[in-house]
Amino acid sequence: MDPVLLSTISACLGAALVGTALFYCLPRRINGVAADNVVLKLVRAGNLDRVKKLIEAAPNTYLAAYGAAIESAEQLGSKEPAAVKAATRGAFTTVADALARRWVAAIMRGIVGGMLGGVSLYIARSHGNTSPTWVNALGGIAVLGGVWSLLRRNDVAGVLAHGEHEVLPEIDRAFTGVATPVLSEDQE
Repeated sequence: MDPVLLSTISACLGAALVGTALFYCLPRRINGVAADNVVLKLVRAGNLDRVKKLIEAAPNTYLAAYGAAIESAEQLGSKEPAAVKAATRGAFTTVADALARRWVAAIMRGIVGGMLGGVSLYIARSHGNTSPTWVNALGGIAVLGGVWSLLRRNDVAGVLAHGEHEVLPEIDRAFTGVATPVLSEDQE
């Protein structure tokens, strides 16, 4: 197969995969530390309506898992700490797992796109650099997008883990009035 054609196909595919990954990830990426601080302040103040408005302002982000936990606790109608904890954890985990799964799938598309961009650049360089400049540029962009994806692969997992250990106990407290200690997996 012609190396220029192979390099062009690889660069185009890589850029397309990186583009779809960025199209998915960028609108869903928010500053988790800042958002969690605001959510914690609002929950501790008992202002769950404002938390819901914040969640609505950032749709399809990890905040949706908090919204599911709050909705589950509201629908439960019980103030029993064990029941509230079970309801909030179940709802949070269901939404969080789906969000994390979609995030990882998008990130993997970006990483594969970056690899294809690298393949494009390798083919172009190893065959006398006969590829057009735009193909090399597209391959480079794909590589950069792949690196970004690689660096952002754990973003959602990190904020979800923080939320599970820091924010969910406060949501539980808001519905029960009792501070619930965070138990490690060994203690549960």
